[in-house]
Amino acid sequence: MKSQSSQNRKPDGTSVEQDMKVLLRETRGTEHLSEALRRDSIEADAWVKEGEKRLMLSTPDRIITQDMLDGAADCFEKALAVNPECVTALVRRGEIYHIQGTMDEAITIYMLEYASECFEKALDIDSRCVGALIGAGQVSLRWDRFGEAAQYFRKAIDICPKISSMCADAFYKRGSEHFTRSGMRGTILQNQLEKAIKCFEKVLDIEPKNIAALIIAGTAALILKKPDDARDFSRRAMIVDPDSEDAYKIWHASFAIRPRR
Repeated sequence: MKSQSSQNRKPDGTSVEQDMKVLLRETRGTEHLSEALRRDSIEADAWVKEGEKRLMLSTPDRIITQDMLDGAADCFEKALAVNPECVTALVRRGEIYHIQGTMDEAITIYMLEYASECFEKALDIDSRCVGALIGAGQVSLRWDRFGEAAQYFRKAIDICPKISSMCADAFYKRGSEHFTRSGMRGTILQNQLEKAIKCFEKVLDIEPKNIAALIIAGTAALILKKPDDARDFSRRAMIVDPDSEDAYKIWHASFAIRPRR
């Protein structure tokens, strides 16, 4: 008759009891790891909340200061030191880089590159992170990569439709910047006007009835001596607002110019 110990032995000579002990040790190790990760996640979240709180503190005239950005950035860096895959911290850090890039043109390129890295890392972890998609879209927009920006914004809108107006507004502001630059120093810069039109076309892809985008795009087309485009924008504007005087002015003016060859 076989002993109890021999019955519990497997063909490789190890016992069931030994396997159980190994399994228990591994389970405890996994539990400790899970607990450590949980603590790291809690600590990272705490730093994120502190950073967001610092960003919400504003001066009496509601201006974001460099000290405020530095303090918040330090919190997000600490969150990432604890948990490098904290998506919220990556997005917030990217947003600060983006803001800093708009505040100082001397470092714009570097800040945009850092911001892009943060947003892309966040998307590698969570491809449906709306904040990262919007951030990546805004960086692309600053680089005048309009098609790329539109793709990021479209993905974000598909996930969260209510942000469509925010995305359209981003294109509108960028288009307005280019339109304003086109007439600086008394010189009409053709490439600035063309970029402005591209931005407004992206606005209209999101909001087809945006009358302001239609009017400015039509005006830009007139200046570029593109009567067909000017008529198209003005016609669409008149459909949206039949009483728009600006739309009628663009329409009539388009017949008085000769297209560029």
